[in-house]
Amino acid sequence: MHPVNRFSATARTSASRKWRWITGAALLASLTALDGAWAAEWDRTRVEKVLAGASHGSPADLVNQDLSGLNLAGIDFKGANMRSITLEGSNLSNANLSGATLSLSIAPGVNLSGANLRKASMFSVVMTGANLSDADLSGARLGGDFEEANLEGANLSNANAAPDMANQSMGLMNARFNQANLSNANLSGADLSRAYLRFAELNGANLRGANLMRADLSGADLTGADLTNANLAEATVTSAIFTNIKGSDTIKGLDTAEGVDQATFDE
Repeated sequence: MHPVNRFSATARTSASRKWRWITGAALLASLTALDGAWAAEWDRTRVEKVLAGASHGSPADLVNQDLSGLNLAGIDFKGANMRSITLEGSNLSNANLSGATLSLSIAPGVNLSGANLRKASMFSVVMTGANLSDADLSGARLGGDFEEANLEGANLSNANAAPDMANQSMGLMNARFNQANLSNANLSGADLSRAYLRFAELNGANLRGANLMRADLSGADLTGADLTNANLAEATVTSAIFTNIKGSDTIKGLDTAEGVDQATFDE
């Protein structure tokens, strides 16, 4: 090969390698910047910015995000997609989450007191020890773990906490309210069939027309509750307290409930 040609080929090879190095470095820098953007920590301002960019046809997307420990009190999350979100210990008191999707969320100890969760989707959630006192969950889709949660004075009228019988690939997903505080809560018309309410506080609760078929109310305290037209067919009521209840003569299916002889009724 002619010396000039050899030199030209060498120059071209060197230039090609240099170009590939520059391109690779630029790509790496771009990926690093992108990764840094995604890794940026969430705060109230960033959350509000995401929500501000939402529209009726394009709800805010907070799927899989970790907002643990943040103060998000009073924020408007209406209709937001918050599926699989983490809200451990976060403060969302008085927030508007009506119509929001919270299914598969991990939120133990979350503060949702006074929050608007009307018609929200909260299936297969973990909200152990959560504060939902005075929250509005009317018409909401509920399921998962609400054990030891505070739902005192909450509105769960017409809420659906029944398991999804059509989707049992992961087993029966019952709603669990064991040892939860549901004192003075409004559960009228709610579907609590097959729900676990062991040792739950339901004193003064409104259970008019509620479906408690096959629910487990073992050790629950229903003192002063309104059970007018409630359905207790095949429920478990062992050691439950039914003193001073309203509508006792209208309760459906009580004769088929398990543990009636071990429950406490007015004499």
